[in-house]
Amino acid sequence: MKDTVNQAFTLLEPLLREIGEELKEIFFSTNFEVKYKEKSELVTTADKLSEDHLIKTIKKNFPDHNILSEEVGKAHNSDSDFLWVIDPVDGTTNFAYHNPFFAIAVSLFYKNEVVLGMIYNPVLNEMYWAKKGEGAYFNGKKLQVNNNKDLETLRLTYCHGNTDKSINDAIKLYSYFKKQGSIRQLGSAGMELALVARGIIDAFVVPGALRWDVGAGILLIREAGGKVVDFTGEEWHFDSKDMLADNGKFYQQLLPIINDVL
Repeated sequence: MKDTVNQAFTLLEPLLREIGEELKEIFFSTNFEVKYKEKSELVTTADKLSEDHLIKTIKKNFPDHNILSEEVGKAHNSDSDFLWVIDPVDGTTNFAYHNPFFAIAVSLFYKNEVVLGMIYNPVLNEMYWAKKGEGAYFNGKKLQVNNNKDLETLRLTYCHGNTDKSINDAIKLYSYFKKQGSIRQLGSAGMELALVARGIIDAFVVPGALRWDVGAGILLIREAGGKVVDFTGEEWHFDSKDMLADNGKFYQQLLPIINDVL
């Protein structure tokens, strides 16, 4: 397994940078098409370009591995214990609005456990990665979550899935925390998880967490010393429906609030 993870990392690091250059060119132009998948959920030509590159390369180098991607769903299905989970543009709405807070997010699961996570923001030139048991890194510098434990100074961000329940739950949480303190929606789950791992954000909450949105960032936080649980308090796992990630100092205080509000 470790050899596969190392091989995957060696392949992905330059690939994400290569795709990122193409995304930057599109981002700084007006030469991309925006469509609605459903309701207010956008997809752009950049999503398709990034996804095609990633799936093609993974299939070529790991032909037996499973692949799950946001836009096409299961791109490859086999009996392999390895599963690639791809969000080709995490923060598509930000991208469409020419907001640079977006990323390419890729994670590799082995027997439903995330063992490699990579997040790359090409406009900001921020590369995050983590291998299970080997720490988390940002542009080559090892990451560590912060030590804040004061609820009054909590820096909390949130995201949500695209179901009505997820959206309604997010609205309830926003209403509560906006009155009680500070909460922001930044628009890219992968990048927000990366900021928790960097110690910039204290906690991040996601009703209706989707695997492609959070897989890579979850490993970053765990390897940086943080905590990732579902709304029942169990460690986040492959089938978890919700997610609370933090520096390890807030989740026990936040979970009762979240469950009471929802």
